[in-house]
Amino acid sequence: INKVIFETIPIKYPDDHEEQIIESKVNEVLRFKEEDLDSKAVEKEIDQLVYKMYDLSYEQVQVVEEGEFGLSEEEYYNLSLEDIEV
Repeated sequence: INKVIFETIPIKYPDDHEEQIIESKVNEVLRFKEEDLDSKAVEKEIDQLVYKMYDLSYEQVQVVEEGEFGLSEEEYYNLSLEDIEV
């Protein structure tokens, strides 16, 4: 893979609030896995947060998720990182 390709990929660095949210969700996934519990729902939440951080449109998310996205278009557009408490 060409180095130039990697240099053109946008990297989003989270602000403090976004970082706290993601860190909290990742810790929740790790705890679920330690307790041998299903963590897929929390992993989906992390995916949704990342999509919002990158300002992906609903259509773009549908492509990434191959049509298996769990939110309606309205729910996705109403999802706000600012509303999530840590």
